[in-house]
Amino acid sequence: MLRARLVLNQQILLRENHDQRTMVRQDQLVWVFTLFISLTVHASLFLNTGSFAGKEHNQAKQPVASTRISFKAYKSETKRSIDSKNPVVKPKPKPKPKAKQKIMQKAKQQRQETKTEVEEKIQAQKANSTTSVDAGTIAMEREHYLNKLMTHIESHKFYPHTARRRGIVGQVEVSLQLSSTGGIKRINCRGKNNLLCEAARKAVFDARPLPLPQHASFPLDFKYKMDFSLR
Repeated sequence: MLRARLVLNQQILLRENHDQRTMVRQDQLVWVFTLFISLTVHASLFLNTGSFAGKEHNQAKQPVASTRISFKAYKSETKRSIDSKNPVVKPKPKPKPKAKQKIMQKAKQQRQETKTEVEEKIQAQKANSTTSVDAGTIAMEREHYLNKLMTHIESHKFYPHTARRRGIVGQVEVSLQLSSTGGIKRINCRGKNNLLCEAARKAVFDARPLPLPQHASFPLDFKYKMDFSLR
């Protein structure tokens, strides 16, 4: 029993000695690492201060640029500006009497030319206005006459019974030539259905004599579409 206790105590002492040694080694490593870091920091600071001092020394050695102002050039420029502001006006030579007469004649001729140009422009504007008015009135009269003629023909139109019973609808294009007496020289009807074409032709013939327009040259040709619908 005593021997076992002695062996156990010896083992415990050995372990404690080993732990103390490891702790001492760790402390030594930490101290060495902190010393290395402090040395590197001091060395970097020393190098930076040396380079900054060298730069200041070089800047101090650079020569200072000297500025000189030339008053002569400024005086010459001021003289030029004054001369440009107050230019010397040379007196115009008096025109000779012959040259003066020529100038008067040219001015008179230019006045006459401008007067004739203005008169021509006024006359042209008047002519354009009259022609535009005449064209407008002619177009209005033509439209009024066509409406009158179509209403006159439509009053004689009838719907064929067979076409109404079959439900046939459509348009017929009527082209005719009107004589000076209100008669019909030529008529042509075109459509999809023959019954409707015959009804349109009969309506035109039944509407004779047709109304005549004013200020028109005969024979007069015109076209229109006759509508057949079950409404």
